[in-house]
Amino acid sequence: MRTHRVRASGAGTVLSSSLGAGGTGGLDGLGFRVKSLQGGTAVLEFFPRA
Repeated sequence: MRTHRVRASGAGTVLSSSLGAGGTGGLDGLGFRVKSLQGGTAVLEFFPRA
């Protein structure tokens, strides 16, 4: 399975995670799902988290 490292930061918060296609993650009420991985590019879908 191919994975990509997802990194985000801002206002004192840092997220770092390795995810494959279909993987999910979240930070501060924002969730994301890896829709696809192709050619070194990840397509992410964002959604609100409860």
